[in-house]
Amino acid sequence: MPAPYKLLVPTMILMTFISSCKIEPYSKFNLKNLYPNTTSIILPVNPKAMINWDSLLTELSQCNKPIIVLEEHHVREQNISELRQNIQKASKLRFHIAIRMPTKFGERPIEDLAQQLINIQDFLPEINGVFLDEVLDNPDMFAYYYQLSGIARELGYDFIIMSIPNSTDPHQFTEIADALVVYQNVGISENIIPDEDLQNKAISIIYLPSWEEVTPFITYLRKGLLGKWVLVTDKYEHWSTDSISLPSFWKELITQLCTKR
Repeated sequence: MPAPYKLLVPTMILMTFISSCKIEPYSKFNLKNLYPNTTSIILPVNPKAMINWDSLLTELSQCNKPIIVLEEHHVREQNISELRQNIQKASKLRFHIAIRMPTKFGERPIEDLAQQLINIQDFLPEINGVFLDEVLDNPDMFAYYYQLSGIARELGYDFIIMSIPNSTDPHQFTEIADALVVYQNVGISENIIPDEDLQNKAISIIYLPSWEEVTPFITYLRKGLLGKWVLVTDKYEHWSTDSISLPSFWKELITQLCTKR
């Protein structure tokens, strides 16, 4: 097999493939990707972060279908054999493993994204999900994201996440995504609870500096009212930057959200 990221699909073949992609009925995929019973955890991972993977995987294995998200540029890096080994372990534990791919609000060519998805699959076949970020909530762009979702499905990625925290109509994306980031901001209140139709697919990314500020909302989190996945961090930087690591209250979060009571 050609070395990772050396194989380029000829443009004509790639464009033919793109034009032929269709989205399967979502019931097919939802049967395979059952949602957590209550809110679980989504975790972005920087391979350079100081993380004890054995402990991390043991803790996350208490959660029901957690999601590990890798950055696209991290997967392109060389010498990540340790990351590959740990991702393989996470895959055996049936975690969702997604690759975050910014779409630059629809300005990134579809053929470039398709080629990258092919490359990533060759490099880390354990990745089963695609996290499409910088999604432009514009009716004129819906066909763009519809096609991207179809391409990912055709390539074998069976879990699609779209980040739409500022969407005025998040429901339009429920037919082309398995999970939707519907909230990403500093602070948390009852006002961010999505309606029932979105709760099964919702991801909330919540920035809080202390466990004391999390505890008033643990009841909502445990009941799944804030969505089926949540990222709570004590970092105020953007959640996908290199600066993020596990929040200082990580173990408390695992205990409250993932330990059966």
